[in-house]
Amino acid sequence: MGNWGIGLYQDGFTLDIKIKYKYKLHMGKSDIEAIKEILEEYKDFLRDAQYVPLFWFAIADTQWNLGRLKEDVKNEALKYIELGTDLERWKKDKRLYKKRKDVLEKLKEKLLSPQPKEKKISKYRLYRCEWSNGDTFAYQLKSEFAKENNLDGRYLIIQKTGEQEYYIGHIIPLVRIKLTKDKVIPKTEKEINDLEYIQTDACPFERRLWGFSADKPIEEQIVGKTFETDEYGLLPEYILSLIITSKDMYKNQLIYLGKYENIEPPKNEFIPLNEASLPLVEWKELEEEVIKMYFGHNKRKYQLYNKKENNQKNNQKLLKVIKQEIEKWNPIKFIKNEENKYDLEIVIISTLLKNDFNSTELSNIIYKVFVKMFDKNKFEDLDVFKKECDYISKIIIEKIKQFN
Repeated sequence: MGNWGIGLYQDGFTLDIKIKYKYKLHMGKSDIEAIKEILEEYKDFLRDAQYVPLFWFAIADTQWNLGRLKEDVKNEALKYIELGTDLERWKKDKRLYKKRKDVLEKLKEKLLSPQPKEKKISKYRLYRCEWSNGDTFAYQLKSEFAKENNLDGRYLIIQKTGEQEYYIGHIIPLVRIKLTKDKVIPKTEKEINDLEYIQTDACPFERRLWGFSADKPIEEQIVGKTFETDEYGLLPEYILSLIITSKDMYKNQLIYLGKYENIEPPKNEFIPLNEASLPLVEWKELEEEVIKMYFGHNKRKYQLYNKKENNQKNNQKLLKVIKQEIEKWNPIKFIKNEENKYDLEIVIISTLLKNDFNSTELSNIIYKVFVKMFDKNKFEDLDVFKKECDYISKIIIEKIKQFN
């Protein structure tokens, strides 16, 4: 069991239960339905006696806070407090044992006191992208950033290639994007095929299998995958996850061109084994992010295309520094899947290699990727988590400056 303190929610399991329970209420489940589903989902954990008290502590405390504590739930929690079952694992350290006992005594007092008025639980409104695979749109570049880069008036041609689940359950599109040569919208499939794809990312060859699933043979997961590198030894990527959680976000900004099923994909395109590795772009940041990708990758402006002989050695040192800082970062304890830790490292180092030495931008990227790695939302207060992202970003940027 991963503990980082004696507090009621200072272990991954108890925190998971609290957040999972509240999430299910937000999804419209009743208290009984929520508890029943969580018991089923965590049945393997609950075969271990040390997790059972924690389950009832989390449910009882959360129900009390929401003003909906049920008598049977309260009795289960009080029973395990009286039995002292949870205290067994703290006996080796008398100081921690006493502190943990105080925590449970306070929980007991709380559960026996009048609970607050029942709070209203708002239901999540989830968005599902209605676009079909092959649906193609034109988006005209109009921002100041586009003007600064002499691209204003030209069009991004956006085609949906798939979809994935995003934070709290939204279904967002995966897209490939092309750039027109002028201010004219292509009218035929041939004209679209003649346009240049915008490369969205680049994966070092040695990381081509990162993010693979342990649930099935690796051979099955790489069927149809291309591992042909470019002249820099990198695997070019062309798909990104476009964060759209409402139709209003793109209202009156897209021109529908039609559903094209025969648009040729990019040559030698690498598609990561895990969708969590795909770049995430918010709709409001689309222009700036895609323009950066265009100049950074297509025009080879990013530092990772610098062919200095010591680049690989420096990058290895850089990755080691980043790994050390990430492992010390408090929220990393919530990522139980080691593969996801690697994905987070990839995103951070690839961002830094693009000369994006800006802690705010890095923090936003970590926030998006980290939230996506969770089973829904693992943080009750996302503002607190955002501050955690700001913290680790500043630390990493400071280390990089020292490193350079």
